[in-house]
Amino acid sequence: MLGRPRNLFLLIAVTALAAYAQYTTASLGGTVLDPSSAPVADAKSHSAEPRHGLEANDELKADGTYAFTALPVGNYQISVEKPGFSKYVQSGITLVLDQAANIAVKLKIGDLTQQVNVSADAELVNAQSGTVGQLIDQRKIIELPLDGPPTRRAAVPGRWHSE
Repeated sequence: MLGRPRNLFLLIAVTALAAYAQYTTASLGGTVLDPSSAPVADAKSHSAEPRHGLEANDELKADGTYAFTALPVGNYQISVEKPGFSKYVQSGITLVLDQAANIAVKLKIGDLTQQVNVSADAELVNAQSGTVGQLIDQRKIIELPLDGPPTRRAAVPGRWHSE
């Protein structure tokens, strides 16, 4: 008799840990190119989510790639700068749950005092995976149709009723 509540508690604890282990972040990366479409190495990239005050910096690799991983979902802005090129700034990047966004950046020749701003919503392409994800909020869950009549087993958590 005492085993059932303990087993139920263990089931709930394991389920909660599994739910906690699911991805709750996104990533943002891409390649930085010069006007001739050659990769730009050793530039500095920066991502910011102003609403929550989150910021991250990354040095571009030799192949011109940058990557920001484990970013909380939200609206981001990225910037890339390197001497000899105009500073590139793009805002309106919306990252959703478990998304791997890829943004190609094309720098223009100029001074760092010059700035190229891209402020339209960014078209994000996921080139690493064919999966599609969507964030489901509480309202959508409540509106789910349920088959059959409600059961008494779900009426009182932790107590089993025989029918």
